[in-house]
Amino acid sequence: MAQETFSIQNLLRHRTILVSLGIVIVIGLVSFAYYVASTKKPETVVLPASTALSEDVTASGTVEPLQNPNLFFVSSGRITYVGVKVGDRVYAGETLATLDTSTLSASRAQAEANLSAQEAKLNGLKAGPRSTDIAVRQAAVDQASQAKANAYADLSASVADAFAKGEDAVYVSADPLFSNAHTSNPSLVFTVSDSNIGQAAIAARVSAGTELVTWQGELAALGTSPSDADLDQALGKALQHLSSIRSFEDSMASALSVAVPNTSFTSSSITSATAAIGGARASMNAEISALTAKRQAIISDTLAINAAQAQLDQLTAGASAQDIAQQEAAVSSAAAAVRAVDAQIANNVIIAPFSGTVGSLSIKRGDLAVPNIPAITLDPNVTLQVSVFVSEIDAARIHAGDAASVTLDAYGNARTFPAHVAEVSTAPSKINGTDAYEVKLTFDASDRSIQTGMTANAIIHTHSSSQ
Repeated sequence: MAQETFSIQNLLRHRTILVSLGIVIVIGLVSFAYYVASTKKPETVVLPASTALSEDVTASGTVEPLQNPNLFFVSSGRITYVGVKVGDRVYAGETLATLDTSTLSASRAQAEANLSAQEAKLNGLKAGPRSTDIAVRQAAVDQASQAKANAYADLSASVADAFAKGEDAVYVSADPLFSNAHTSNPSLVFTVSDSNIGQAAIAARVSAGTELVTWQGELAALGTSPSDADLDQALGKALQHLSSIRSFEDSMASALSVAVPNTSFTSSSITSATAAIGGARASMNAEISALTAKRQAIISDTLAINAAQAQLDQLTAGASAQDIAQQEAAVSSAAAAVRAVDAQIANNVIIAPFSGTVGSLSIKRGDLAVPNIPAITLDPNVTLQVSVFVSEIDAARIHAGDAASVTLDAYGNARTFPAHVAEVSTAPSKINGTDAYEVKLTFDASDRSIQTGMTANAIIHTHSSSQ
């Protein structure tokens, strides 16, 4: 029992020693670590440097001129001039070939003349009326006024003469065929086979007598110095009176046509009376025609005066803003006609659009030109370009100004031609059914070894990006 107790005590004593020893070791390790941390120099962490990355885009295309080298006529016609041959150097604006433009030249001369006339008219409107023009217009007014005055001057006498002819037609030609002719109850001196016709003739004689009495009173009232308005009224009434007297003569002719000859009014008497009535009727027709012509002349003279006066008033008033605007439009139209002919003439001429060398010539003088068919090929003297097509993804990475390296199949990969991006199309084109974007590369320097049509392989160095 005592021995067992001793063993337990020894065990507890050794356990205490071990725990104490462990605590001492832990404290030592912590102290050592603190010492090392406080005395160690700080380390420098080096980050990887930023590097510039460049992505290249490769594409193939064909060398082509910056301008279209194929020159052609737009119109058909006979070629009258060819001023170049293959190998000739030409300059921009130089005339290379022309068609026959004689007809167009005549048309242009006519259009130019019309333009000059319209411009002169416009200048005249803006300058206002000239004194000579005013004098001409005033003379036209005066001439028309004088013609009207002359028509009125003898109108009174003409009406009076017509009245006298009317009296003769009734009193001289017809009254011998009546008894009691100047009363309200006249009668025929011959027998008629139709009493209605006879009564109509008698009634017409009474009316004719009334017409003459009324007419005579109107002439008396007219006086010696009637106004134009009074004369117009007298002229109108005179025509009415003459028409009534002519109707009376017609009635007498009808009565004589059914007259029954007898011992007191023989067939010879009927013939003589018919002739007299016919003469009176013809006289009335002549007077009616004469007075109608005078009235028409007065109307025409009045219209002429009004027209001449209106032209004079318009001239003296000067051109209105609307008149000037209309004439300016006429000038513009005439100028457009000249330009239209010039455009037609231009279609008959081949002019060098740029300087270069004649590469081919397929026309000669006397040929009949075919429109839109290349007639002259002009190789430009300027830098050429390469046109390539890239995908949408590559197009987004390419910008104008990006550098490029170009090799030509004709010279292999050993020779590189520096170039740069001149243009990136923003609209896609269908290439083999796939959307592609055109990129145009311009060579940095002119080189005679670069020829149009050569196959080119381009490496485009896109803009650098940071990573």
